Amino acid sequence: MTHLQVHAKSGLHAGATWSLEQTFVFVGSNPNSEVFLCDSGVPDRLLALRRSGRKYIIDSLHDDARLVSSDQNPADRVLMPAKTLKVDFQHIQLELSIQTGSGGMVYSLADTLDRAVYSTVQFLRSVGLRAVMALLFLIGLAITVGVMFFGTMGGVEMRPKPADSALESLDMSVDSPKLPLSKQMARTVATELGGFAEKYKTDKMSVQVEDTKVALQAELSRAQLNVLEGLMTRLMRDYGRFVDLQATVSLTPQQQALDKIEVAKVVLGQKPVVVLRDGSRLYLGARVEDAELIGISTDRLTFEADTLYEVML
Repeated sequence: MTHLQVHAKSGLHAGATWSLEQTFVFVGSNPNSEVFLCDSGVPDRLLALRRSGRKYIIDSLHDDARLVSSDQNPADRVLMPAKTLKVDFQHIQLELSIQTGSGGMVYSLADTLDRAVYSTVQFLRSVGLRAVMALLFLIGLAITVGVMFFGTMGGVEMRPKPADSALESLDMSVDSPKLPLSKQMARTVATELGGFAEKYKTDKMSVQVEDTKVALQAELSRAQLNVLEGLMTRLMRDYGRFVDLQATVSLTPQQQALDKIEVAKVVLGQKPVVVLRDGSRLYLGARVEDAELIGISTDRLTFEADTLYEVML
């Protein structure tokens, strides 16, 4: 069984360990987070992770947090088996790892292959597309020269192809053109955005692809918007050089209605309460605009209906 392990190295929770198997894992001061941190200054959402096969992808990271590898060097946002990542935020340090249990040799080989493929892709991205194309051209040129040289040494007679055969070869190349790499990347971006819409049940979201341009239009709750911002940041980092990604996003009518709540003060404790300007009070479980109040903190209220809604204070 594969699960995510979060170990607190410092802070109020130093020594604590969380073992999680959920697809989506949120870390922060929100009481509904899978990893709830009550240290002073911790944001509502410090970190958001998404499971993908036997690895976890970090969809969002607070601007003041720093992600490093086990050797204290800057790290990418993919956590694989047998790999450790550390999150530093003020006086808090969290250690992230994946525990795979006794998966056997097959899973071990698969994880090794996965890491090798990922490292290769990251290397190709770092050197750039033009450098890769130049390297492939040189390799192809070297192979061609070698074949011609050794073919001549061996006394192979080079005969021209018949005209019909040459025409057939030409027809095949014309009938099956390859899709340009930039267009493939645009489709990949659209697929990831479609996956976000499906996972977060955003029915008012559309993605249009035209050549290398990807246009997104959506109505989201503020909680969904926070996750989308993290996804957009990653997509721009990975594909921004080749894909023109544009997003037009507005808040849903229910989010806008909840934003109109006028809060006078928040009282925390065993039974937290929100005091409104008209004197009425909201306790956990209260319903406003067909949404249930499930979280009260100093900087926001969290409601739940068809999805999560956050009201900033």
